[in-house]
Amino acid sequence: MPKERLYEQVNNLRKVIEDVEAADECTTAELRQIADEINHTLADPDLEAPSETLLNKLEEEAIRFGESHPAIATAARQVLELLKNIGV
Repeated sequence: MPKERLYEQVNNLRKVIEDVEAADECTTAELRQIADEINHTLADPDLEAPSETLLNKLEEEAIRFGESHPAIATAARQVLELLKNIGV
């Protein structure tokens, strides 16, 4: 169940990124890459959980987008919270 919810939240993050991307693709490139890496890790059970470095990057991006794109920041924080709740 937590993994399914995490997939949903990562997909929601990607959707929010895509909504903003039309106006500001360069700004969202790093965050899009992080979401892709998380999805890739979730899709392959042989891979380890997302690294602490990846989680730190996601947190930095959430902070960076806090004022300019609050929807992205909120979606990123939801993904972070779920990852923390499942012990990543």
